[in-house]
Amino acid sequence: MVSFNRAIRKELVANVKKDMLDVDPYIGNETINPIYTYELGPFEFFMNDKLLSLCCIIDTYTWGGNHHNYEWFTLNYNLVTNKIIRFKDVFRIMTKKDFSSLVELIKRHPQNNSGCMDWESTADSVDFSFVKKGFCINPLLSWACGMQRAFIPPDSLSEFIYKEWLK
Repeated sequence: MVSFNRAIRKELVANVKKDMLDVDPYIGNETINPIYTYELGPFEFFMNDKLLSLCCIIDTYTWGGNHHNYEWFTLNYNLVTNKIIRFKDVFRIMTKKDFSSLVELIKRHPQNNSGCMDWESTADSVDFSFVKKGFCINPLLSWACGMQRAFIPPDSLSEFIYKEWLK
């Protein structure tokens, strides 16, 4: 688990650094402290003999903001190779049309609980987690819509997933 701990630390530090690019610098003599908060809370955990999937929710707030911002953060980890499992390792998305088709499939799926979920323009940005009977797709959260995600069984995604992940 040492390699998993290193991997999650590296991913979280990168995530915080990316997030900090959008934070205004300290304004001066303000009494508000801290001016920025970043809280990570575990949401769901799945593990089998091949992988570990740790899904969390990040809650950030910047002084002066009207509301907190929430996002998914999932680390999918291959226990056999000791490497992070990325979207491109599982999902076979070659073109923008493939990605659009995947988004439409998820929106139409009866087990979709994504309401007014925001979608990024590229597949690389889609957060996903492994669960006991399939996958959860966790795209960007809209602060006004609450927690949005879509559970999708592997057979529904067969045209978009590499065969080794359908087992």
